[in-house]
Amino acid sequence: MSGCKFPGPWLMAWLDDEMDEAAERARAHVKECRECAAKVEAWRAAGQSLVKTIDRALGDVEPLLGLEKIHARIAATEELPFFDRLRRAVDELVMLHRRAVAGAAVAMALGALSAPAAVFWLGARVVDEGGPLRAAVVVESLEVGGAATAVVWSGADQKTAIIWVESDANADATDEAL
Repeated sequence: MSGCKFPGPWLMAWLDDEMDEAAERARAHVKECRECAAKVEAWRAAGQSLVKTIDRALGDVEPLLGLEKIHARIAATEELPFFDRLRRAVDELVMLHRRAVAGAAVAMALGALSAPAAVFWLGARVVDEGGPLRAAVVVESLEVGGAATAVVWSGADQKTAIIWVESDANADATDEAL
């Protein structure tokens, strides 16, 4: 356990070469306290190790040159026509998320293949007359306002009815046509 109670942020300020009163106090304290000196040295070594790791991973890269290349690619992409940008976005989506795209494609294919069977199975229930069940709507009341009329047509089987609403001008033309 640490015996020294000197504030760590002040030590970090001194390590980062910040020139303020806290950094000056830390410099003076590190000269006298071995524990804080060891802590600062460990932080310095960790920072150097991190810099070496990054340098090895990136190689010799000029940050401003890399940033310029990124901006140039963005500008070139923005100048492309809409469908080329869309194609490029889809290509990147597929490239970066191959498993997710493959899973979605498999799910859609299974849904497309199983949907007709599910509709057939759910719609295969038969009523007493031998036909499949169909959707039914019961109209309890119909209010027609203004100069409009409700027209009801019923087929010979008395099972099907069509209802529509017309204005009087259209109703006269319909009556004449009949």
